[in-house]
Amino acid sequence: MRKVKIITDSTADLSKELINELDIEVLPLGVNFGDDFYKDGVDIDTKTLYELVEKNGELPKTSAISPGVFILEFEKWINEGYDVIYLGIGSTISGTFQSAMVAKSEFSDDNVFFS
Repeated sequence: MRKVKIITDSTADLSKELINELDIEVLPLGVNFGDDFYKDGVDIDTKTLYELVEKNGELPKTSAISPGVFILEFEKWINEGYDVIYLGIGSTISGTFQSAMVAKSEFSDDNVFFS
C-alpha cells in the first residue's frame, strides 16, 4: 500500500492545527484588491481580508490556482512515492477544480484521485 498525500486549496479554511496534525498540503488561491495581489492564507488571512473589504468598500476578486501549480505539486508527491488525493473547491464556483483536472491528466490514473 502506497502512502497518501492529501492536497486541498485555501478555500477549505482548515485550522493550522489540523493542517499540521494531518500533514495536509494547502495550495493558495489568489486574492486581488485592485492592483494588490495576495496568496490566500500566505500573504493575507481572513481577518485582514475582511478589514480590506470594509476599508475598500468592495469584495476582492479571486484567481484560480493554475494547472502548472497543480502539476508541480502532484509530481513532487508522486515522485516521493505517494498517491495524491485532492479535496478542493467545487467546480461550479471556481476554475481551480478544472485546473486540478487538467493537471491530473498529466499522470497515470492510479496516482491522483479526487473527492
